[in-house]
Amino acid sequence: MELSGPLIRILLMEAVFAVPVGVYVHQDAEKRGKSRPLAWGVGFGLLALPGLLFYMALRD
Repeated sequence: MELSGPLIRILLMEAVFAVPVGVYVHQDAEKRGKSRPLAWGVGFGLLALPGLLFYMALRD
């Protein structure tokens, strides 16, 4: 199976941004006293940048 250029870019962006977003969301959720901060970090980390924007909208 041959991967196309746009698909490779999407996969690379996911790999680069997923971990830092997940760590940030986990630390912030822990600091705010949310239940299950690890689940928050993993869930929003998998969404990468859209996940970060969605979390920023939900965190208030």
